[in-house]
Amino acid sequence: MPSGSRRKLNLPASLKEERLERKLVLAFGLMLLIPLLFVVWGITFEADLRLVIAFILASACIAYITIAHRIIRAVSTIAKRVRAISSHQGLSTVGTNGQNEIGELAKSVTRLTDELEHKIDEVDERAYVETIKALALAVEAKDQYSAGHSKRVGFYAMKIGEQLGLEAETLRMLQDAGILHDIGKIGIKDEILLKPAPLTPEEQKIMQQHSVIGEAIVKPVRSLQEVVALVRHHHERYDGGGYPGKLRAGQIPLGARILAVADTYDALITDRPYRKRLSLEMARREIRRCAGTQLDPLVVQALLWFLDDKKQRAAAIKFHAESTV
Repeated sequence: MPSGSRRKLNLPASLKEERLERKLVLAFGLMLLIPLLFVVWGITFEADLRLVIAFILASACIAYITIAHRIIRAVSTIAKRVRAISSHQGLSTVGTNGQNEIGELAKSVTRLTDELEHKIDEVDERAYVETIKALALAVEAKDQYSAGHSKRVGFYAMKIGEQLGLEAETLRMLQDAGILHDIGKIGIKDEILLKPAPLTPEEQKIMQQHSVIGEAIVKPVRSLQEVVALVRHHHERYDGGGYPGKLRAGQIPLGARILAVADTYDALITDRPYRKRLSLEMARREIRRCAGTQLDPLVVQALLWFLDDKKQRAAAIKFHAESTV
């Protein structure tokens, strides 16, 4: 290392903050101690009171110029930063160019506020997710025939995923997708959404827009990015005759193929205004009939595996009954 040069040590943040705390305590201690020493000196040596006061004022001015002024300026900057965070407006970092204690203080505050911003974003996102889930359930609540449908689709989708050996994280995603798959119906007029008869071709075109509307609602949520495609494509058909993209077979995301089976099965075993629900055995036959055309045969088989288990089937019947209340 060349002579006269100094090597800068990169200390851990905790050590820097410890060092900063010690220096600030020392600085403020001296600011209090020096005037006290002048008072003791004046009393001990019976110095002129005016001289003692002059020394105290001089020390106060020096302390302000060398220490307090910079601290007040830094604290003022930090206060502005905190106000910006609390109002969730233009957030900017505190200047950290200083190489002294104030610079270290600014760096510490910047680290703290960056973490706080991240937490604020997380809280906002969780609130948004809970809000759109509530909206999805609110859409269902308007129609007595679809009450609990989204929760049941999430339940069946998760059970199908278990039969296919999917990971726990993917199962949770399927459950969320099931709850949110029809969120786009919030943009469909009640005259169409609640019509107690089969829809006309024109009305069907309008109803089909709900998957694209749902995609737009879910898309801004970072934690739901894997759900977006499932919401958009859950009405695609295995043979390519679905909507909105007319995707076929493996072009359709697996999660969307799972939702399609879960959605169809729940619709078959639930009363509709234009037809009564099918028995469980009739629903199984209808699901098998749709395999390879409307629905993915492998996913259909996974549902049937689930329904073949007596305990699982009993749990599903109980869940279905409870969710329709």
